[in-house]
Amino acid sequence: MLENTALRRDGDRLMLELPDHADVLVGDVVQSRFRTLAQELGCQPCIATAAP
Repeated sequence: MLENTALRRDGDRLMLELPDHADVLVGDVVQSRFRTLAQELGCQPCIATAAP
């Protein structure tokens, strides 16, 4: 699963890209930590899953 996961910065957006089946793993804690990381980097958080 990790080989299909990416963390990218695109301008002012921090993007967490996940495979389509991994969206169930992104709970409140993951979202909160990701938002905090994006904020510390001066970015807007964006979590996306790949289309099937």
